Amino acid sequence: MSDDKAREAAEHMQAATLQAIAAGRALLDLLEEAVQEPGPLLAVIATTVLSAQEAIKGAWGQFAPASDGASPETTTSADGPSRSRVQHIRVS
Repeated sequence: MSDDKAREAAEHMQAATLQAIAAGRALLDLLEEAVQEPGPLLAVIATTVLSAQEAIKGAWGQFAPASDGASPETTTSADGPSRSRVQHIRVS
């Protein structure tokens, strides 16, 4: 290994280390600001939670019963008719 390659590698490592330190400082500055003024961070969190809830509702909506008049089978027991937990879907 030549001295030039070793020196070049050391320079790259030094530059990368300095960039990592700068990134860490920037992150600490953001965290300090979030602790001192939590309002904007809380607003982002609330918006994210609401968006996630809407996405979940939308995803579960695809499993809602059909609105074409089809209804789940009913069973009869001593207490009268009750809805079955299983819905049979006709496939044509």
